[in-house]
Amino acid sequence: FEKTITIPAGQRTQSYTVEVINDPDSEGTEVYKLVLGTADGWPEGWGAVASSRTITINPSDVPTVTLFGGNSNVAPSSRNRMRIELSESVSEAVMVNITGTVDDLTYDKDAMTTGSWRLQYNVLPANTMPPRTGFVESGSTTCDNATMANPCVIEISRGQTVVDMRLSIDSANSGDDVTVTLGITQAGSTGLLLASPSTHTFTVQ
Repeated sequence: FEKTITIPAGQRTQSYTVEVINDPDSEGTEVYKLVLGTADGWPEGWGAVASSRTITINPSDVPTVTLFGGNSNVAPSSRNRMRIELSESVSEAVMVNITGTVDDLTYDKDAMTTGSWRLQYNVLPANTMPPRTGFVESGSTTCDNATMANPCVIEISRGQTVVDMRLSIDSANSGDDVTVTLGITQAGSTGLLLASPSTHTFTVQ
């Protein structure tokens, strides 16, 4: 943009306001630059003006991500439905991850073994909640064999805030406690904070 500022006779300064618009997207630190130059009416014989000022806009808030758990008790080989929510839309993609452990009553807590984990998920637009009944399997993405060392990584793009998930753990036995943990893989320039709750534990019955 370009703006002409008039300094009245007898004055040495003039003020000018630049409005910073707080849009709905969470954005990282931004920078804009103001450049001062001469315009029509500049007194003849005066030296040329070449001055600039760089302004930094710091983010007003940092979005949070939350894990909302499903059922507290599930049958062996059944599916448990959960969801991830961002507090607001972000200006660039972020990456979150899901890991889990099984607390076996016979053995100490171990990472989920290969073949025991299957996670299906759909990433939904902002202000869209998953259907109350029935997981939409068409178009969903599947993670298999996820463990603590091999998490399921989910990308949430700009304009998306909800992840609808369905988890199957075929190797869990009756009486096992399963803990699912949400983490952050890539927070983007805006930053991203884990909100509570970020874990969900359920029992296989």
